[in-house]
Amino acid sequence: MKTQYQLYSRENCHLCHDMHEDLRLWQTRLDFQFEIIDIDEHPELKEKYDSMVPALTTIQGRLLCFGRLDPLVLQEP
Repeated sequence: MKTQYQLYSRENCHLCHDMHEDLRLWQTRLDFQFEIIDIDEHPELKEKYDSMVPALTTIQGRLLCFGRLDPLVLQEP
């Protein structure tokens, strides 16, 4: 089963765009999937991640990195 991540993002966010592109590049090398979630569509997520986007979490919600992608987190078990 592929590892799954969640990318908390928002429109017009250059760091969000950068992390999305970085994830797509790493996805060609590693076996994982990720879902993009726009925090501005979810008030509770906006409150939680407003100053931290982009934020990458596990599917269980564990924060892995924010701001810039740390590729090492993609290779952790």
